[in-house]
Amino acid sequence: MSSPVADSCWNAASQPAPFPPLDRDLEVDVCIVGGGMAGITAAALLRRRGRSVAVLEARQIGAQVTGRSNAKITALHGLIYDQMICAYGRDDAQAYADAQRAAMDRIAAFVREREIACGYETVPAVTFTRDPARAAEFEAEAEAARSLGFSAAHVDAAGDLPYDIAAGVRFNDQAQFNPVPYLRSLAEEAGSNGGHVHQETRVTGIDEGDPCVVRTAAGHTVRAADVIIATNLPIVDPGHFHHKASPRGHAVVAVPVPADKAPEAMYLCVDAPTHSLRSASWEDGQRLLICVGESLPVGKVRDTKAVFQGLEAFVRDTFGTRPIQYRWMNEDFDAQDRIPFVGPAGPDSGHLWTATGFSSWGITHGTVAGMILADRLTGAENPFAALYDSLREPRAWPGGAHPPMREAEDFPKPDTPEDLTSGQGAVFTINGEDVAVHRDAGGVLRAVSATCTHKGCPVTWNNGERTWDCSCHGSIFAADGTVIHGPAMVGLDPREVK
Repeated sequence: MSSPVADSCWNAASQPAPFPPLDRDLEVDVCIVGGGMAGITAAALLRRRGRSVAVLEARQIGAQVTGRSNAKITALHGLIYDQMICAYGRDDAQAYADAQRAAMDRIAAFVREREIACGYETVPAVTFTRDPARAAEFEAEAEAARSLGFSAAHVDAAGDLPYDIAAGVRFNDQAQFNPVPYLRSLAEEAGSNGGHVHQETRVTGIDEGDPCVVRTAAGHTVRAADVIIATNLPIVDPGHFHHKASPRGHAVVAVPVPADKAPEAMYLCVDAPTHSLRSASWEDGQRLLICVGESLPVGKVRDTKAVFQGLEAFVRDTFGTRPIQYRWMNEDFDAQDRIPFVGPAGPDSGHLWTATGFSSWGITHGTVAGMILADRLTGAENPFAALYDSLREPRAWPGGAHPPMREAEDFPKPDTPEDLTSGQGAVFTINGEDVAVHRDAGGVLRAVSATCTHKGCPVTWNNGERTWDCSCHGSIFAADGTVIHGPAMVGLDPREVK
C-alpha cells in the first residue's frame, strides 16, 4: 500500500508555476509581497488600472495557504450572521454579507473573462449540526441570513450525506474551484505588459519611505511607491497584528470516490470535532472527496500524526473509502472579531499596506482584501473598507472569536537525541541551549536552533508534517530549519548534536 501524497490535491495536480526568481533590481508603482489570494487579486486589479506591479512570493505562486485550502467560494461562514447582527449591529452585518457576495461575483467574473480552467462549479453550501438541541441556532441563522438578502433555507435533511443531520442552513448558488490554476492565471495577467511576478524570492526586509525599499534574500531590491504585505500574517508588522490574529491549523485528507458516493453540496459540521466536506471533479469519472478536520492550536498539538489517523478513520468509516491519496495541513489566522484587517500596516503607515486575519475563509476574504487595496491605492471608494479597517480596535465576539480548538497536549519524548527513531523529533537542552533535533529518513541526526526567528518563541516538532512549528505566532519551518510559513523571514540556524 503506497503512502498518501504529503501535499494538497490542488498542488499535486498542478504543474510548477512558470514564474522565475527575481534576478535584478526593480522600480514599480506597487510591490506586493505574497502570492496568495489577496496579493494576486490586488496585483491583477492594479494592472488593469495601469499601475506597474511586482509580486514577490517566497515559495510557489498560489501554492501556500490558498493552495492548501479546501477552496470553497461561499458567503456561508459557519454560524455568523445572527451573532454578528446582535454583536455589531445590522449595518456591519449587511456590509459583511455584501462583501462576500462581491467577492464571489469577482471570482466568477475573473474565471469567465480569462476562461480559466480551474474546475469552477456552482453548488450549494450547508452548515449543519447532528445535535437536535442546537436546532434553534440554525433557525435563527437562516432568518438572519434572509434578512441580509441571502436565499437561505433552514433544513433538517441532507440527502447526499451518508448520515442524518438534525438542523442546517443552506445557501444555494455558492461555488467551489481549484485555486492554484485560478491564481496562476491572474498572476500571468499581473505579470504581463510591464508587470513582474517572481516566485522563490524571499523578502528579508521592507523599509517604508519615498520610495519604499523591499530587500530580498538574494540581495536584490524593489523600489516602489507603495508596498502590500499579503503574507498570511505580516512579516513586517508595525501594526502588531501578531497580537490581534492567532494561528489555527487544520488537517486535511482527500481520496477519490465514485461520483455517486460524493456529496454534491459543500458541508460544514459545527459539532466538535468539526468536519468540512466537499468534492471535486477528478480522474476517470470519479470525484475527489476532501475532508478538513477540527481546528488545532499551531505548535501545541504534538501528535498530529494521530490527528491525521483520526480524520482518515472518520472518512473511511463514513464513506467506505479506500486508502487516503492526499493529506496535508493548512494554517490560517483568526481575527479577534472574525473580520479581517485590511488597510495601512500601522497607524503611521502611509505607503505600507497589509491584509491579514482571514479566519479560515480566505477565498472570499482574500478577494475582498485585494479589491479594497486596489481601490485604496488608486483613489477609489470601496464600500467595505470601513468594516475591514486595519486600524480599528477589534471588538468582542460573543463566546470568543471562534469555536474552541483542541486542547494543547504534552507528548512524551526520548531521554536523549540518540534515542530518536527515524522521522521523530524533539527539543533537547544541549550545552545550555534549547536545540531542535530530528532523525531523518536515512537515520542521521539533524539539529537546528529551537528558537523561532520571529519573536524568540520556542518551536515544537509536528510529527504529522515533520516540521518545526512556533506556538506563539504560527511560523512554520521545515525539518532543516528553512522557513515554510512566516511571519518569520529567516530560517533556524543549524546546530551540532554532540
